Amino acid sequence: MGKKLCFCGNKRGMLGWDISGDEYICSSCYKALSNACGIDVMQMPLYINLISSELAKGILDGNSEKLEEFRSLLNVESTEEHITTSHTLDSVVAMLEKVGVSDVYGTKKEIEELPNLLQDDEVILYATSGLLDADGVLDFFGVRDSTGATVLAVLTDRRTIFVDKGLLWGLKVADIPIDVINSVTCVKGLIFGSISITHGSRSFCIKNVDKNSAAIFSDKAREQMSVLKKTQKTDGQSQTVVSAKSPIEQVKELKELLDMDIITKEEFEKKKYELLEL
Repeated sequence: MGKKLCFCGNKRGMLGWDISGDEYICSSCYKALSNACGIDVMQMPLYINLISSELAKGILDGNSEKLEEFRSLLNVESTEEHITTSHTLDSVVAMLEKVGVSDVYGTKKEIEELPNLLQDDEVILYATSGLLDADGVLDFFGVRDSTGATVLAVLTDRRTIFVDKGLLWGLKVADIPIDVINSVTCVKGLIFGSISITHGSRSFCIKNVDKNSAAIFSDKAREQMSVLKKTQKTDGQSQTVVSAKSPIEQVKELKELLDMDIITKEEFEKKKYELLEL
């Protein structure tokens, strides 16, 4: 059985956290460490599993060298620099309003994270909120929650993004590229609907979605899947057309290479026979 004590001697407790190695940190030290490092307590889960007990203890003891080591390790001082994006909260809200998004109940914190999650030229096509079922939580966020989790579901021109930001577990994000999705289906009830997304052998469902929003999200997702497939097909056809010269045309080009002494007569004859199947 692993040890259940923090380095301060207190028990790990219900709100304790795993840190690097087989070590733990209690909720009191966790909050104190968050304050000492200048990181929001809800963002600490992104960093806590990389911190050793020795480093954490040094920071809490006021050791400036340990604090600098932590900042250097995680690049905390330049967090805003390494997540710079052309998107702002205002531009994200404007995109949501432009596509007619209205059902994002209880996901204000998640929307505020979108400027940091979207790629520079990524465009929001639609968004909604709902309850991600337990299997979905396990598959995409790596935790089992029998009650599910309310998430913000965002459809962009290249992927679907699922965002859940909670007080206890911090920020959880998962995405699925549009080009690997097999199907998107919608079931509408009297008030609520559900969205089911399948990719590969995996499938998950977002429930308790406004029925109209569920239909719009599903329709737009299928439309974008079709657009990407047509684009990929067109690109493939273009490449085929470029290389699909007749054997006679290719022999003529080889003859020009022969006349310029770029290839030998033997090479020319061999390739000509292969192309003309003589």
